[in-house]
Amino acid sequence: MKGRDKDIYTFLMGVGSKFLNFIKWVAIAVATGVLVGLTGTAFSYGMQYATDFRTRHPAVILGLPVAGPIGTMTEEPTACFLRCARRSSCIFPRLL
Repeated sequence: MKGRDKDIYTFLMGVGSKFLNFIKWVAIAVATGVLVGLTGTAFSYGMQYATDFRTRHPAVILGLPVAGPIGTMTEEPTACFLRCARRSSCIFPRLL
């Protein structure tokens, strides 16, 4: 290659490298945006479900002061509460 052709080639290789770097970061940004968007959407649907459930079952609020101390006294708070809530012969009245 001659001097001018070599300069043009070097310039184009530099631009190509920067363009590929730009495309890489755009792809990373799009992937991050999709993941954050999906997470936000899932959270929004979860909040809507919880609000609808609480609205349909107002007695659930009355059970919260009882469920808190019971849950903290056990080794597995969530599992214990769920087992109790699923049984028909639970110590506590079923509010659901």
